[in-house]
Amino acid sequence: MSDDVLARHDATALAALIRDGELTPTEVTEATIARIEALDGDVNAVIHPAFERGMAEAASPDLADGPFRGVPMLMKDLWPSTAGEPLHLGNKALAAAGYVHPTDADLTVRYREAGFVMV
Repeated sequence: MSDDVLARHDATALAALIRDGELTPTEVTEATIARIEALDGDVNAVIHPAFERGMAEAASPDLADGPFRGVPMLMKDLWPSTAGEPLHLGNKALAAAGYVHPTDADLTVRYREAGFVMV
């Protein structure tokens, strides 16, 4: 999948390409990770990558069949929480302690039900 596909398509368009069988959740997630890795050195936006977990979610037969099935997204380290992922909220003490939140926030649950893949 070319990087151009990600640059030209929003979440609804990517969801349609996946739904129509033109792309797989794994292909889109791999391309998203490659794009993040290529650009984040300059942007410095992704502070807690969850690439392995995202690839596992994308390949899982349990991936929710919601309207955004297989579309990758990033979660901000502010809110909502994602189970098993760091949650520092801009707080140096939480970062120094390596705090990892134990549960998904309600909004994160809804994102997962919609089929989003957290990367």
